[in-house]
Amino acid sequence: MTLTTSGTGSGTIQASPAGPYYWGASVTIWANVSTGSTFAGFTGGLTGTTTPQTLVMNGPKSVDAAFTLNGPYSLTLTTSGTGSGTIQASPAGPYYWGASVTIWANVSTGSTFAGFTGGLTGTTTPQTLIINGPKSVDAQFTLQAGYTLGLSTSGTGSGTIQASPGPYYYGTIVTIWANASIGSTFTGFSGDLTGTTTPQTLIMNESKHVDAQFTLQGGFTLTITIQGSGSVVKVPDQESYTYGQVVQLTANPAADWVFNHWAGDLSGSTNPTTITMTGNKAVTANFTLAGDDTIPPVVEIIKPINAIYIFNKPILPFRMPVVVQLITIEVNASDNQSGIDRVEFYIDGVLKGNDSSAPYSYDWNEIRSGKRTIKVTAYDNAGNIASAEILVFKWRFHPILIIPILLLGMLWARYGKDSGWTAK
Repeated sequence: MTLTTSGTGSGTIQASPAGPYYWGASVTIWANVSTGSTFAGFTGGLTGTTTPQTLVMNGPKSVDAAFTLNGPYSLTLTTSGTGSGTIQASPAGPYYWGASVTIWANVSTGSTFAGFTGGLTGTTTPQTLIINGPKSVDAQFTLQAGYTLGLSTSGTGSGTIQASPGPYYYGTIVTIWANASIGSTFTGFSGDLTGTTTPQTLIMNESKHVDAQFTLQGGFTLTITIQGSGSVVKVPDQESYTYGQVVQLTANPAADWVFNHWAGDLSGSTNPTTITMTGNKAVTANFTLAGDDTIPPVVEIIKPINAIYIFNKPILPFRMPVVVQLITIEVNASDNQSGIDRVEFYIDGVLKGNDSSAPYSYDWNEIRSGKRTIKVTAYDNAGNIASAEILVFKWRFHPILIIPILLLGMLWARYGKDSGWTAK
């Protein structure tokens, strides 16, 4: 009796009892399938997939046990993670039980291979996978650590440089733009960007730096015209000026002349004065003969007025000015010809201070309480004068202590024959 095996799978065939076999002997035959294979059936002296079976000897016999490999099995390959790359297997399927498959990961630029999961583990690549059923392997990739993006500005001008926010990984597209300040011009990028186009995009494949250059606008002229007789001194005295440059102008009248006022891109009579260059400027200095101005200036006290002031703040209207603690006396003064030279401040007839430039003011910090007289005198450049004065009540103690006095004052002002508290 001959026993054999066949097929793609593996296993054994056995018979019992062992020979020799004579006519009529009964022999038990069975198939033993190996792991990963399937018994496909007997051929020859036996048929079918039943095992064991009995064979009756009536002559020479041969029996074959056929085995097939299990499969084919699926092999699923995937990638995951924040980075990028590919996963491959060799040989290509189909895959049956026991097949050896080589699997490897290919990392893209800017990413890192973080390891296999599923049917394989670890970061070693390539690796061998033995097929013993359906398999899945995932290759994980992570983006490399974020890159830095440095931004700076340079040049004689001013402005800002901005970029879309990070973090910045390999392949990140960043928008960068330059913002020129008023009076400045954006002249271009340098570093990892070039040209004057803004905005631009930058692709991150390493740490980068971009500088935005700005230049100050310039070439502005300052033209001075004289009306009358005199001169004007410019400091600094230049042929042209840059944006934002401050120039001081001083008007110097000739003999028997007085400076009156500025016109053009300046106004008023403050002397000296300043002008800020934001473009081409033209200023006229007006001078008048000293003897021609016989009209006095106009002067007015605009603070305090009929109200209660506590620590320089008006609290509520009142029939007279009431000042608690300190106050800043403020004055409007003007002259239609030669201009204002100065304003003097008097308290109860005593000169306390003067101011030669508008707005005209004096900080009154005296602590004596009672009825006080404020007088101001304005002088024009031709020597004409004008005055204004008011009567106030000054209180130096705590504000709450003045309430009874104010109530008495209100009653006296309402019912008395003459309160004496009307501002002049």
